[in-house]
Amino acid sequence: MDIRSRLSALASRKDKRERLIDDIRAGKYADIAVASEYFSSEANLPPPCVAPPPLPPAPSEVSKTTFASMQSPHPLAPLRRDGKPVHSADVAFLDTETTGLAGGAGTIAFVIGVGWWESPTAFVVEQYLIRDFPEEPAALARLTERLASFKALCTYNGRTFDMPLLRTRAIMNRLSTAAWPDEHVDLLPPARRLFRGILPSVSLKAVESHALGVVRGADIDGAEIPQVFFDLARNGHAPRIPLVLSHNAQDIHSLALLFNFVADALHKPHAHARSLAERAALARWLLAIGRLDDGIRLLETTITECPRRDPQRPGWQWLLGVTLRRAQRAAESVPIWEELRRQPHRWGFTAAVELAKLHEHHFKNPADALRVLEERRRVELLNGELGALRRISSAAQEESLLALAHREARLRRKAAR
Repeated sequence: MDIRSRLSALASRKDKRERLIDDIRAGKYADIAVASEYFSSEANLPPPCVAPPPLPPAPSEVSKTTFASMQSPHPLAPLRRDGKPVHSADVAFLDTETTGLAGGAGTIAFVIGVGWWESPTAFVVEQYLIRDFPEEPAALARLTERLASFKALCTYNGRTFDMPLLRTRAIMNRLSTAAWPDEHVDLLPPARRLFRGILPSVSLKAVESHALGVVRGADIDGAEIPQVFFDLARNGHAPRIPLVLSHNAQDIHSLALLFNFVADALHKPHAHARSLAERAALARWLLAIGRLDDGIRLLETTITECPRRDPQRPGWQWLLGVTLRRAQRAAESVPIWEELRRQPHRWGFTAAVELAKLHEHHFKNPADALRVLEERRRVELLNGELGALRRISSAAQEESLLALAHREARLRRKAAR
């Protein structure tokens, strides 16, 4: 289409629009009388509507619950980064109930609970309930006022969920978080260290039931909590709000009790009369934070009380032997390796090699090291023959034999020199 045709088409469309406007002004179309009045020059238009100023949001509902507790605040030094003790009386225990777990700008914490020790036998939980989105700034402002008087925070998985969410919401509402405590004790990692592999889940509800003996009454499932907020925001009321508040308050109280439980376990590990698996887990934790003597003593006690046929015993023995070597107490590990080298392939081969290293390097006796390896080679050959008879793959035995042969040849050369 050339330029003249395009200009003619535009002019035609302009003429049609002007004729339509004239028809509307003349009232030709009864169905759009309002439009006729609008286009009529004689119409008396009402003054522009001025919206009333928005009402300030109602302050969020605040509730307080006091738990009478036989436990008292406890210092917990090992969980601080600088190693200085932090007393649970200086800690704010925090938990939230949110509109979902996906995160992002649309998720809010509509119940924010903060607990603290008001006295050695009274634990108080204060909760801020957001009934609709406009109340969020007021709740976050109240939270800031409350947290300003504490030195540390304690949460359960709050380092990766609760606190990043609350800080994001505060920033979005142009509120400062400078008064919030910098020190943060997250009890999920300690719970994993103590109960992973022992409990089917390390959720706070599972840990409180097992470790603290807490039995909850009427409760609400966590997956149902977001819908309670949407019902509240949509209808102005939600029958299950009391259950949500009770659930949140119990979480915070259990958090404080778990804080004391972990503190007691680290403060007096040898009085931590739990199952053998839990004591071994605590010993691993002590070793990980550098308390070698405490970890070694607890492991020794655990192994002594453990039945010889217990499948967990070899793993604990191996850990004890390696730790003694690391603590410059290698000679004390000889009985451990002597017992462990008679175990099947997985543990026996490793123990034989460790024992040979001790004889060679610590006791300067390559002949004894060679004797240990030769005995283990005979065991490996027997295991290989039995594996072949049972049609079991002997690849592991072949690899072990090659490693033993290499080490034996080196020891023979060394003994000859």
